[in-house]
Amino acid sequence: MRKLQGFTLIEMLVVVALVAILASLAAPGFNSMIASRSVASAASAMADDYRFARSEAIKRGGYVTLCRSLDAAACTTDVGSWHTGWLVFSDYNGNGALDAGSDTVLRVQQSVSGVSALAHPTVSSTPVKATFRPNGLGVAINTSWVVTPINSSATNSTRLLCVSTNGRVALRDAGDSSC
Repeated sequence: MRKLQGFTLIEMLVVVALVAILASLAAPGFNSMIASRSVASAASAMADDYRFARSEAIKRGGYVTLCRSLDAAACTTDVGSWHTGWLVFSDYNGNGALDAGSDTVLRVQQSVSGVSALAHPTVSSTPVKATFRPNGLGVAINTSWVVTPINSSATNSTRLLCVSTNGRVALRDAGDSSC
């Protein structure tokens, strides 16, 4: 008779139990890493679109505006977090509003995941738009943005995005409290 080789039920249950224990030990660190990555991605997307809007204003010789959007199709005038998404468009008349027919949407940013807020530290002070002139200077855009993860226990994942009047963008870690 040949002896059958393989795992017994007891051996398999021990291995599954060990894997479960190791996974439960790794989960908190993994959640923190996911929160940090989501915040970094959202902050980077916002910084990239500010830089893009400024360079397009210079390249086109016209106004370019970023605006907060709830549906990725139109600008909203409601103050609130930009984590719901935003638009970048060429603003033909420089009024900061997306006018059908004359303005062209250049980029659309959908809602960002893993982020609970992308706003000024005082949400009521968060701008609803940012406009760049043809020379690349911003129209009253000197502001700071705080990017906050959904997981409130991952406070070290918070990022600060600083935008100066001349349109320069800087990203800072959670420890930096001012621009």
